[in-house]
Amino acid sequence: MKKILIIEDCHDNSYLIAQIIGVSKLEVDIKYAISQAEALPLIEWADLIISDFNFPITGFLGVLPTIQKEQRPFVLHSAETENVKIYDHKLQIAAIPKGANFVQKLLGVLKNI
Repeated sequence: MKKILIIEDCHDNSYLIAQIIGVSKLEVDIKYAISQAEALPLIEWADLIISDFNFPITGFLGVLPTIQKEQRPFVLHSAETENVKIYDHKLQIAAIPKGANFVQKLLGVLKNI
C-alpha cells in the first residue's frame, strides 16, 4: 500500500486530488495536512507528497527542507502559477506549463511510486 500525504488548505482541492488518485486504482493510504505544523510529522511516513505552493504561514517552502532531508518525492501544484516559476535541476522541481493536463501528469507520477 502506497502512503500519500496531501498538503492543501482548500478542502475542495484535496477532494479533487484524492479523486484523481482513486482513478489510478492503486491501493493507497491518504493523509491530509492543511499547515506546516500538521504536515511536518507526516513527511517521514509518506511515499509521495502532493502539496499546494501556498498554505497558511510558511507554504511549501516551509516544508521543503524536511522533504529534502527525508528524500521524499513530491508533486507541487498551485492555482497561482506565477508562484511556481521555480526549477531546480537536482530536485527536478519545475512548473507544468499552464494548460497542461495535471490529471495525466499526476497519474504518471503515481505509476512510479
